[in-house]
Amino acid sequence: MDYLLGKNETPEWANEKDTNDLKTFLERNLEGGMTYGGEDLTDEEKQQVKLAMTTIFWKRHKHD
Repeated sequence: MDYLLGKNETPEWANEKDTNDLKTFLERNLEGGMTYGGEDLTDEEKQQVKLAMTTIFWKRHKHD
């Protein structure tokens, strides 16, 4: 639950491949200038989007 709250973004079950997959996922989806309404996102907004994307990634990527 801590990783969902941003206290620890990496779940205990994640291995090195999982963390590399997350890095690739974030690079592909966050890089390249995210905008909203034609304006660049602020650094704070980018961090919020990154946290949301990380949470979604771990929920869908979960394995035993």
